[in-house]
Amino acid sequence: MASRFSAANPDFLSTRSQFLAWLTDILVQVE
Repeated sequence: MASRFSAANPDFLSTRSQFLAWLTDILVQVE
């Protein structure tokens, strides 16, 4: 399932990493 999704969306991993970086930045600012 994940491999099929990645095949359809090659930027999925980079998008997720950018989202995680953004989310971490928000959490750090909250603390």
